[in-house]
Parts: sequence; C-alpha cells; structure tokens
Amino acid sequence: MFPQPCVSELNFTKPENNIAKIKIINVSGTKIKEFTDIQSNTINISSLSAGIWFLQFENKYGQIISMRKFLKL
Repeated sequence: MFPQPCVSELNFTKPENNIAKIKIINVSGTKIKEFTDIQSNTINISSLSAGIWFLQFENKYGQIISMRKFLKL
C-alpha cells in the first residue's frame, strides 16, 4: 500500500482477484467503512481521523484474505 503515511487517498494492490469487500477497521477492531463496489485500487480516506488503521480484504464468502496496516496523517 502506498503512500505510507497517507493523507487523503490510499493505493493498494489486491491480494487476490476474487476480492468482494474491503473494510477499514480501527485499532479496536470496529468496522468504520466498507467498500463493495471495487472498481479501482484507490480508496478515499480523507474522512478518517489521524492514526493507525487496518485495511481488510474479504472474498465473496466473507473469509478474510488479507489485513494490512496503514497510517493516516
């Protein structure tokens, strides 16, 4: 994922082609945002407060494929 740290947009590479959902999770494990219409490899994170966040990738069965940490300024 890049840039690290990020301010308004986060670019990523999908860990697999069958990604159905991307979630933004806070450090407490609470889902903050969810994306299901994934057309590009960029998401807008400007509404998030500064801190450490996690990007969680899920397949169509709800299985977690990957979880990556990012820093928002």
